[in-house]
Amino acid sequence: DYGTQVDGAPDEHYCKWCYEQGKYTYETTMEDMIEDCAPRLAENTGMSRDEAVSLMGAVLPHLARWSATRTDELHGGGENS
Repeated sequence: DYGTQVDGAPDEHYCKWCYEQGKYTYETTMEDMIEDCAPRLAENTGMSRDEAVSLMGAVLPHLARWSATRTDELHGGGENS
């Protein structure tokens, strides 16, 4: 399920749990997101926790939220820049 832009339109770059009305629903680091979500991913898919951590570690850096953060960090900014 997609998150929403300020006008309520779906935003296909984000899920409804992470992005609502044009803002992140909560601030977190990628590492904390993995620690928080990997156990649920493992439970809901039948994969091991280690497999879930590995999958999330491979996928999350390519999502819009995290690729923008990594670009900022590489150019001297941070997540709050």
